Amino acid sequence: IDELSDVNKKGDIVDVYELSPLQQGMYYHWLSNNNTSLYFEQTSYRLRAEGLEIALIRQAYDQLVERHSVLRTSFTNDYGGVP
Repeated sequence: IDELSDVNKKGDIVDVYELSPLQQGMYYHWLSNNNTSLYFEQTSYRLRAEGLEIALIRQAYDQLVERHSVLRTSFTNDYGGVP
């Protein structure tokens, strides 16, 4: 419980989950060679729009992150040595 207190110093962790065996394997391979794109997928778009209000885009993004906890997910080995 001391380790969890150290990890959650800011008090902003909602829950802690251990990775599934498949996730552990993927995470291990990423840690051993994070230069590979094997488990990384990214899509980007370029928009051209007059009058696009970046503040409104940021507000919408912040609302999505607040609403969906999966968008706030992070991984660490700092808790009991288990990802």
